[in-house]
Amino acid sequence: MKARIMRLMFVFSALAMAACTVQPSRAGADPAGTEESREGIEGRFIVVTVDGAAPVINIEGHQPTVTIDAGRIHFQSQCIYADWTYIRSGGQVSTKPYYEPGSGMCARALAPGEVAIQRAISKASAIAPTASAGLTVEGGGHRLELRRAP
Repeated sequence: MKARIMRLMFVFSALAMAACTVQPSRAGADPAGTEESREGIEGRFIVVTVDGAAPVINIEGHQPTVTIDAGRIHFQSQCIYADWTYIRSGGQVSTKPYYEPGSGMCARALAPGEVAIQRAISKASAIAPTASAGLTVEGGGHRLELRRAP
């Protein structure tokens, strides 16, 4: 009986580790945004291109997303995610990684598109609205084009 309980505990903990996590809460986040940062860049966006081509995520039918609020950027690709706080001023942006204790991701390697997206946001130098209600993000040697999610 004890061995069965131990097996069940192992299975449940493995399932919990493999499950996709939800977007972390904003508890404890730095209020890093300025009025300009809120203007035209907040919302949920789909990553349409990385360096002019569709992001290589290797998951059929899946589109990575970026959610921006008043002081935080959240990247989500299936069960892979990353967060940053940011400050935007005078057309320039600076980001800083944000980690919420107790959060976790699934156990798989990052796809090339996920690496490029995270590098672009981590080293972002500019985030700008586009005429088509999307955004461009430039940084880390990459350029992302984002489309507002429906």
